[in-house]
Amino acid sequence: MSSINTLLISQDYKCAICETDRPGGGRKHFCVDHCHKTNKIRGLLCVKCNIGQGYFNDDPSLTQALTDYLIKYNQQMAKDPSP
Repeated sequence: MSSINTLLISQDYKCAICETDRPGGGRKHFCVDHCHKTNKIRGLLCVKCNIGQGYFNDDPSLTQALTDYLIKYNQQMAKDPSP
């Protein structure tokens, strides 16, 4: 069995980030995510998660900043949902 198939099975045939079982973007297969420094495979991602991660340049501090931003916004909306 190939390493990709083994990875797919270990991920329960889902995206490693959002856990969708559909690759998306008209693709039949998930994207193979890899570290650009080491070239090692990290996991299999759907198209949306793969593109999103790429926009953040694999930088956890940027994705954390996005998470913090969304949490703050959602907390504010819970207090005052008016536009």
